[in-house]
Amino acid sequence: MKKFLAILLLLLVPTTLKADLEDVGNATCKVYSNDGTGSGVVFLENKTHYFVLTAAHVVYSSDGSLDTNIELEFFIDGFKSKKINSVVDYALLLGGSTVDIAVLKFKKEELGKYPKPNVIPIDGSFDTKTNDIVLTYGCPQGRWPSGQKGHVVYYHPNRLIVTPNPIGGRSGSGVFDKNGEKIIGIIIWKDGTSVPAAKIKALLTNL
Repeated sequence: MKKFLAILLLLLVPTTLKADLEDVGNATCKVYSNDGTGSGVVFLENKTHYFVLTAAHVVYSSDGSLDTNIELEFFIDGFKSKKINSVVDYALLLGGSTVDIAVLKFKKEELGKYPKPNVIPIDGSFDTKTNDIVLTYGCPQGRWPSGQKGHVVYYHPNRLIVTPNPIGGRSGSGVFDKNGEKIIGIIIWKDGTSVPAAKIKALLTNL
């Protein structure tokens, strides 16, 4: 009986991880700007709009101006959406720091008959610790999104570093707890440096 239960548990673990990655994948989008692509994650909604969290440097042009031509693309359940127009609702970028976040919003009606994205909330607690298991999901090099399982290398309320190191195009990707139930950070640098959720919460006090 014990052997049977052990085998059953082994079979259930990959299924659970797959479901978690699917959940965060269905909240993730590719972000198109004039200078390239990045990633984003839906974290909030109201009656008329969805709100997407990403890195601010994704929506700033190389000349330092804020890009006003931002489009989003979802890949829910393996089906790509049309490009969806969005606007920058908030953006704050301070060079050399982890202050690098932006909020995009788009009208729900823009989705048409396309499935609704998952909405994953930001975790503003201080529960994150070194070696915690995390999930990340984003669009490396502008390709279809993919997920990775890793862990926290370093944590401070002002800086979060995770491994494995993200590939270019994953800027703005969500960092999630091991169950994919809450956002604990947003990736901003190639070494895995991320804006921790507590800092995001503090900067987005009006949302």
